[in-house]
Amino acid sequence: MGPVRDALRLFRENVWQVFLVILLFVVPIQMVYTLAVNYTTLPFQVLGIPLWPALIKSFFMFIALFLIQLPFISMALQYARNEDIRLGKTLADAFHLRDEFFCFISHCDWFTTVDYSRFGFVPSVSRNFLCSYH
Repeated sequence: MGPVRDALRLFRENVWQVFLVILLFVVPIQMVYTLAVNYTTLPFQVLGIPLWPALIKSFFMFIALFLIQLPFISMALQYARNEDIRLGKTLADAFHLRDEFFCFISHCDWFTTVDYSRFGFVPSVSRNFLCSYH
């Protein structure tokens, strides 16, 4: 029960910062997620292809959920280190991971192109190589 109690105490002490993180970080990601999913699944839904919209929604939701957790992980880390929880540091930590997010997307792209196309192998491998060593 200790981690749940700590999480509730963190929320209670920093409720306004949590709401600001939600407004500044979570809501825009959810808006982009909604637009991306609706734009990419519409052709499949119009043509009556049932499986691809579900796969596309799952893929985008997987990415969105990982992104949404970043500022809250930063807040929990600041709390665990007994630091003052600062909104600027929380958002900076979340936005700092954009390079790692690019690596994550390129690795996902590498797996899909290797599975579905041999022509995408060379660009994907070179992009993963550059991303891993930059």
